[in-house]
Amino acid sequence: MQKRISKQLPSKIGTLAKRIRQIQEQQRQLGLFCEDRELLSCPRCNLEEDVTFDGFLIVTNLTNPGVDTGLRFSVVDVERGCYRCPVCGKDVVVPESET
Repeated sequence: MQKRISKQLPSKIGTLAKRIRQIQEQQRQLGLFCEDRELLSCPRCNLEEDVTFDGFLIVTNLTNPGVDTGLRFSVVDVERGCYRCPVCGKDVVVPESET
């Protein structure tokens, strides 16, 4: 019995991991934040990402916090954690996690 369980486990984990990735992609398409990286900010034009109480990713201006500008940082290179500011075009790198 133990051998059968251990042979099935990798397959089940792989299936679950695939489903988690699918759910995260659905969340992104809906505008929700998946908590798979730190939030971005651009020091040049004072834009920063924030997450609303109901989980939506927004981009705000430091002079008007909490108000979504409707702009979004665009992906340059996910592997390197590099994104582009929607206002000034500066490349912004995802900050290191503090945990």
